[in-house]
Amino acid sequence: MARWLRKVGETLFRRPSPKGGEQSADLGGLTYIGPDRVIGWVPDALFDRLDPVCIEVEMAGEPLIRLPINRSPDRPGQPRRFSISYPQSLRKGQIKKLSVRVEGEGPLRFSPLEYPPRYPEKPLSLDQISTPQDLSDAPPADRADEDGPDMSGDQRAWRRDGVLHLPGFLPEDLMEAYAQERWRLYPQLESIPSPTVHMHVPECMALCLYPPLAERLEALFSEPMGLHLTLTGWESTERNWHQDAYLNPPEVGSWYVAVWMALEDIDPASGPFEYVPGSHRWPDLQRDLVLQQLGEGAGIRADWPELSERLLDPVYEAEIAKRGAEVVQYLPKKGDVLIWHARLLHRGSKPKVPGTPRRALIAHYSAISRRPDFPTATQRPEGGFYFPVSVPMNL
Repeated sequence: MARWLRKVGETLFRRPSPKGGEQSADLGGLTYIGPDRVIGWVPDALFDRLDPVCIEVEMAGEPLIRLPINRSPDRPGQPRRFSISYPQSLRKGQIKKLSVRVEGEGPLRFSPLEYPPRYPEKPLSLDQISTPQDLSDAPPADRADEDGPDMSGDQRAWRRDGVLHLPGFLPEDLMEAYAQERWRLYPQLESIPSPTVHMHVPECMALCLYPPLAERLEALFSEPMGLHLTLTGWESTERNWHQDAYLNPPEVGSWYVAVWMALEDIDPASGPFEYVPGSHRWPDLQRDLVLQQLGEGAGIRADWPELSERLLDPVYEAEIAKRGAEVVQYLPKKGDVLIWHARLLHRGSKPKVPGTPRRALIAHYSAISRRPDFPTATQRPEGGFYFPVSVPMNL
């Protein structure tokens, strides 16, 4: 059983739907295709049915390169990541085919129709899908044993609230250059259809890696942070309560940050960004426990993060009520910046007036030493780092 994968972000497997058309399942993907290697992943749920999984790379006129991989025994429930480097003699060649071949017993089931989500009949509590925080490998600003006179004001606020506000931080020229180019390329409120617009639009890269912002992030984490994801929608995401950390590889943990950049004064009717200060210190949400609640094979589905939000929203609503926690609605002015923690509870609220624009740019960064699944981070001459991972915009 094999399918060919030709570009980053392309679904590996598809099968006809009984109702016509195709249904795709998240049986893995690539995060990088380069002149010297490919980097990608397959979901843990795939190993429930078949083991091992063999990744094959065929170069023009060269022998097949094969890499069999097995489930990670020390990371249950987490995706299995792989990296295949080409021998030096092949690096000048062209990739002819890249395939994922599954070898083992039994049929390969990968239609989402065969894995409908299962939601618990009784309400869940956060304790059932989380574990106590382990801060032994967290950034210094998160660790209580690092408290001292050398901590900056940013780091103390970060530990307390999980957010930083930087009013009037962005320069007018960078904001306007990006906004004009973004609208020229894609005159729609919805996001440009790529999570790496910064790799295609220099104005986006320049804004996300504005040197004072890159320096502020590095000072906050005591390590350079590399850009790898941009969300370019000019309307509310309307995503329910969630954290970012459980969507990432476990070794990333709290070495991850997101930045909300206001390109205009935000209208309260647009569905503003909302968050719960201090929620980054709540128990750690665990992906494997969430997927167990969603039922067999849920981790194979490409839409499992969206499915999980239906499960998580009532859990977090109950936790907010139990703790009497404050929900803050972020109504920034043009040029304001909000930086938030990977474990901070947040959402895009529903707009009071549908269609009201919310012009903003959201960027996500990881510590450059914490992403073995990405190619080595690149530093711009102007300052700031990015991971050279690129998904076509397909405009």
